[in-house]
Amino acid sequence: MKTTIINEKWDSGETYSILPRFMEMDKPELPNVGTTYLVYEIDNGDHTVKWTDDELMVNEGFPGNSDHSIRRFHGWRGTTDNCSVHAMGVRRCLSVIRKEFRKTVRYHIKFGQDMKRDEK
Repeated sequence: MKTTIINEKWDSGETYSILPRFMEMDKPELPNVGTTYLVYEIDNGDHTVKWTDDELMVNEGFPGNSDHSIRRFHGWRGTTDNCSVHAMGVRRCLSVIRKEFRKTVRYHIKFGQDMKRDEK
């Protein structure tokens, strides 16, 4: 399962914008433009958006915390150690833009509309 962990913040609409980072030592794992992902948010105080292209998650949804057989594409999926997980649907990556500033690098990642919005 390929899951990327990058601190991001909700921007607006269907866009996710990564918080500024100091100059990179290693390029972070970023989504591939045109690839479909299950997008989810980890809320531990700073709302980290993550995505995975794991086939089971994209096709059947994010498993519940207490019962892994109950999978959903949307909504709360459980809380562990004050860290809450919310599924945000299946979305195609539309663009990844890297912007360099004097001392920081910023990524802007845009996902398309939810492909499973009519499903739980």
